[in-house]
Amino acid sequence: MKIIKCIFLLFWAVQANVFSQSACDAIDAALLRIDKLVVDGKLDQALTALKKIKNDPDVRNCEQMKVVEYKIKDIESKIPESSMTPQQMRDLGADYYYGTNGKAKDYAEAVKWLRKAAEQGNASGQSFLGYMYQHGLGVSKDSSEALKWYRKSAEQGDASGQCELGYMYRHGYGVSQDYAEAVKLYRKSAEQGNATGQNNLGYMYQKGYGVSQDYAEAVKWYRKSAEQGYASGQSNLGHMYENGLGVTKNLTEARKWYEKAAAQGDDYAKGRLKVLNGN
Repeated sequence: MKIIKCIFLLFWAVQANVFSQSACDAIDAALLRIDKLVVDGKLDQALTALKKIKNDPDVRNCEQMKVVEYKIKDIESKIPESSMTPQQMRDLGADYYYGTNGKAKDYAEAVKWLRKAAEQGNASGQSFLGYMYQHGLGVSKDSSEALKWYRKSAEQGDASGQCELGYMYRHGYGVSQDYAEAVKLYRKSAEQGNATGQNNLGYMYQKGYGVSQDYAEAVKWYRKSAEQGYASGQSNLGHMYENGLGVTKNLTEARKWYEKAAAQGDDYAKGRLKVLNGN
């Protein structure tokens, strides 16, 4: 609890705009408590606490981050595979996928650990492994295998797994195309707050795929996705405002959402901004 409280104080410092040195000092305090966990043999808890600090973008420039990275590597080397939880295996797979926490980007190694997590029933690991098969990353591209793992994840209620399985049904990858089933899965994902699922559900309403066409409902889901910062949701919401679909036509709002999406590299948004700005 003391470690969690310390990390919470770090977050509070950022929110209160008094970060700077006080936040770095909070890391020092957290590291002392983490060292105590290591001494007590609570390596799992220590590793979780260190990764929370490591993945916080607001403290990435603190000098102590080198110490944090070293401690992560040191603890990971001490945790035998037999004692790793499925979630830790999934997280290690993610580290190899992204090249984070001191791991070099290695898709094959990512697949290795994601498979271990998935085979032990970790829903997030199952969805992630499905993604690797779908796109042929670190493994031969295989829609049937992707579908299998997405389904296992979705059946456990994982929002990402539901969204990805919906995508497979929508496009008929590894399964017969079924818009109604895609809508069903997208909705389950969207209602759990998954931004991709919200955007995809909005698209189905916009196009009338597997559901009665309803622009207002499309706008509703695009907005939920856009407000979470999802680029495609922002771009699609901009499209609805630009064309007055489900909302009153408003080019100012359209530009606003296009600009947010374009800032994240969305090509459609970039193109529409050029048109709206007369370029």
